[in-house]
Amino acid sequence: MTARKTSRNSVPKQAPPLAASPSEPLRLPDWSAPIIFFLSTLIFFHSQLLGTSFFWEDFTEEIFPKISFAARHLANFDLPFWNPYTFCGMPYLADSNAGLFYPFNMLLALFVSHGRLPVLALELVIILHIFIAQMTMFFLARRLFKMSSLAAIFTAISYAFSGALVCRMIHPVILYQYAWFPLLFYFFHAAVSKTCVRSAIIAGAILFVSMTAGHPQIVLFVNFYMALMAAWLIGADLRKKESSRLGLVKKTGAALLPFCVGIGLYAIQLAPTLEFSALSPRNEMTYQDATVVSFQVKQLLTMIVPRFFGFTGGASSGEPAMYIGQYYYYWETAFYFGIAAFMLSIAGLAEQMKTRLGGFLAAAAAFGFLFALGGNGFLFRLFHELPLFDKFRNPSRIIFYASFGLTLFAGMGFDAIFTRGKYIFSRPILVFGVLAPGCIAVGTLTGVFPSLFDAPQQYAAALQQYGLYAAVFFSLAVVMVLMAKRKTVPASIAGMALVLFTFIELYVNGAAFNNGSVNPADMFVVTGDLEKKLTPSPPNDLFRVKMREGGFMTMRRNQGFVDPIMLIEGYSQLNLVVKTVPAPDTRTSLDLLNVRYEIMVDEKNRRAYFTERPGHFPRARMFYHTAVVDSARVAQTMRSGTVDFRKTLVLEKDPGLALSTDDSLPEKNQVVCTNYQEDSFAYSIETEKNGIFWMSELWYPAWKAYVDGKPTELMRANSSFRAIALEAGSHTIELRYESATFKTGALISGITAVACIFVLFLLRRKKTGSPDPA
Repeated sequence: MTARKTSRNSVPKQAPPLAASPSEPLRLPDWSAPIIFFLSTLIFFHSQLLGTSFFWEDFTEEIFPKISFAARHLANFDLPFWNPYTFCGMPYLADSNAGLFYPFNMLLALFVSHGRLPVLALELVIILHIFIAQMTMFFLARRLFKMSSLAAIFTAISYAFSGALVCRMIHPVILYQYAWFPLLFYFFHAAVSKTCVRSAIIAGAILFVSMTAGHPQIVLFVNFYMALMAAWLIGADLRKKESSRLGLVKKTGAALLPFCVGIGLYAIQLAPTLEFSALSPRNEMTYQDATVVSFQVKQLLTMIVPRFFGFTGGASSGEPAMYIGQYYYYWETAFYFGIAAFMLSIAGLAEQMKTRLGGFLAAAAAFGFLFALGGNGFLFRLFHELPLFDKFRNPSRIIFYASFGLTLFAGMGFDAIFTRGKYIFSRPILVFGVLAPGCIAVGTLTGVFPSLFDAPQQYAAALQQYGLYAAVFFSLAVVMVLMAKRKTVPASIAGMALVLFTFIELYVNGAAFNNGSVNPADMFVVTGDLEKKLTPSPPNDLFRVKMREGGFMTMRRNQGFVDPIMLIEGYSQLNLVVKTVPAPDTRTSLDLLNVRYEIMVDEKNRRAYFTERPGHFPRARMFYHTAVVDSARVAQTMRSGTVDFRKTLVLEKDPGLALSTDDSLPEKNQVVCTNYQEDSFAYSIETEKNGIFWMSELWYPAWKAYVDGKPTELMRANSSFRAIALEAGSHTIELRYESATFKTGALISGITAVACIFVLFLLRRKKTGSPDPA
């Protein structure tokens, strides 16, 4: 057979876009993809969009109140640096999980009405990221992996509605990063493989946007994945000697540039976050703590039967609960993306694994799986000894490496079968891609597998139903492949049917997870009289509230983000170590924390109510007697019971001020708060003796003190609080949140942004005549 010669400039004749011949694949126009993705997102989350169900769990407890707080501030063109309403006060902007600088979070300020952020506005932004995930994955599949439009749609749907993303709707700080990950992959690969500065800067900008979403652990995993890809691509060049020494140097520079750009732009958040995290109780973590929620090898079964080991959802549905761990194990270890996608990923893996990118995707997926095993494997132990990796728990979260790679392989397998008609039926594909999922589905249906893995007997009927679902979708996938092979129906029609069946399967397995039954806005309602009673009236009436005792809570832990009630409790991954005040007893600790109202529990009637504590300390006062103790012994001294906290202030250093030996209060001793804002406050003080001005405000290095307009040292007192040495007389005291780390980070971010714009401008002006490498 001889190949037909064509001239260089000739344009081959193309088949009609909707050819019906079994030998001609259906070529969907690329503009159809956004329409399909819009409809798929609309259908999947219709109950949230219609207001019949709501996101739940951490969305309610942390995300909604925390984002609401920022949205209100941004609506008033104000940056919230300090949050005085949870955990007795803590940094807000410095908490990267708040995602203050994430562009879509900032846009939520537009929806604030009457001081409230509608729940639906935040839900819409989160749902939008499923659409974004589909679009970015489609773009990657089409542009880099050269998939057909239908295969790219299949890949995008399998990825965006996989357990890794759908089970993170309640943790948008993770979801947002997954949504941008395919786009980051594309431009990072272009930067390294083509030594393209423009692509490197774009990759750095995408990395910056991704990092601003929050969740430092996923930020680390995303950056590490890109580092692995750079090492793989440069290593491949070294092995094959495809680049000169200068070329390798340029590639290495192109690989480093996205990190420099991304981290440089992110410095405005990173610098204050590093300061905050160093003062957090989670700064140190043991190996045992870190291996909580490790993936188990047997959970590979969930790729075929997602609820094999139980289910956790937003509404009580009577389905089997997780029986191999706590309820949250379900979303932390969710690893499914459709049976058809799994089967086709084996075909794609077999065909593409020996290519440069295919090999990397396979290696990264294997790495993600081995790392996710945590305490059940060997790899995590090795990495736990490394900096940064020793700061996080739940290693199972890195399983998204595998979800990402396998859904791409699924698209490659889809094209091999439905586009090119390449029906690969080698032994590995038959065993792992057909026989294994079929056995798991049938084994679950018949009850064989549940008994092998000690499933509770009361879950037998539900597991049998799950097995039936799996068997049906497995059968549909096999039938579609066989029908296309035998040309019973056009391959394009079989492929489109498989896309539809995969979406239905993912909907059946995943949609119910996010269907919470309670509107978060209703959960943060405090009755009028109680709200009035518990809300301080600054500057004259300042106090805190203790709202939890054991399992009893009178309001949400982050209620203060919604209503300005100053709580000693809260719910946040980061908080300050100093929130725990060392004292001989709880009563003394609460006194020092300025707690006026405390929850009391009537065990007999199983009800809780508030009682006023008459002995609590004021928010600020003067002390005239001190005990100077070495910082290492402060906590021990305070717990010893030898300190009269109403007369004596425990300091870590000499105040440099002569104090009277008479510890009685002088007649002229007046402390008046004249202004109290979240990020600043002021006091007017009159004292006839030298003394120490003490505040029941948690010590943090970003707070700066001014006495009569002049900077002065802000000391640490009673382990957790702030204090200022004052000479006798009348004084005006000001405290302001002035973060040096924020200013430094903002400067670095600004310089980085200007440098990137300047370089892009130069590249645009440069006339090379070469095509855009990206």
